[in-house]
Amino acid sequence: MSELSKFICNCKCVSKSEILSSIRKKGANSFSDVRTITLATTGCGRCKSDVENIVNQEMKKHSVRMMQFKIDFGND
Repeated sequence: MSELSKFICNCKCVSKSEILSSIRKKGANSFSDVRTITLATTGCGRCKSDVENIVNQEMKKHSVRMMQFKIDFGND
């Protein structure tokens, strides 16, 4: 079984892949959004820290990709 297909939330059968997809493809911008889209952490709640870690890591990657660099073309 690959790391992406492993269930992070056993109660709701939510895999790491589904969590990442909720961010990358479905527009989740926060832990709360991921929770609403996937239902992860809405059962017993034991997976909350794991889901939060995945969301935080992915959001960091996303923010790095979205950074824009200012280029000074100057009028020399």
